[in-house]
Amino acid sequence: MSLKVKSVNPEVGKVYPICGVLSDLEIISQTEVVAKINDNIFAKLIINDPEHLKTLLSRILDTGIFFVEVQEISDEGVLSGFCSTIIFGKRQVIDC
Repeated sequence: MSLKVKSVNPEVGKVYPICGVLSDLEIISQTEVVAKINDNIFAKLIINDPEHLKTLLSRILDTGIFFVEVQEISDEGVLSGFCSTIIFGKRQVIDC
């Protein structure tokens, strides 16, 4: 079985699984944050549980798969959208 990577030109309104790094979080309110992914994707997240926010804060700079519905694409290639799901892998860092 082989794995192939396909280049895709994203379209507004479609959902894409994006493999990347959670670069930063901007807390908008207790229930809404904006995740910065790979330094060029900004995705809103709805947080229903304070523990989920703690988990996200602890996973900054970790890789994951982010399911993002694209809402806007700038001329510079910056994407904005809504992230419905994040899948993180097993932590690769040992806490000291």
